Amino acid sequence: MTITTDLKKERWQGYFEAVTRSLEGKQAFVEVAALPLGDQVAVEWLPLRGVTYDHKDDIIDLNLGDVGHIIRHPASIHIETEGTEVRSIEVIDAQNAEHIVRLREPLMLPKPG
Repeated sequence: MTITTDLKKERWQGYFEAVTRSLEGKQAFVEVAALPLGDQVAVEWLPLRGVTYDHKDDIIDLNLGDVGHIIRHPASIHIETEGTEVRSIEVIDAQNAEHIVRLREPLMLPKPG
């Protein structure tokens, strides 16, 4: 059963500190939906190394190795979970753009040969 939770701003930093270890190694697909741009794919299935909220700079930082995705001035955060697993993170920024982070386990390919 999928559950969507709206996180209150005072919980953002602590939530991402607590959950980031369980997200490490998952693959992330990041889509940005904004009226002037339409829907744009920002990141396509890269390994997620962590998610942080920096309250001083008011940013969400998705660490995707050599690629990063920074969301400035987030206004709301919605977390979709299934059981104990985070399935997606939706961040709506101050410009009303939606940053949707879908998560999945890496594909397990058979060993060559």
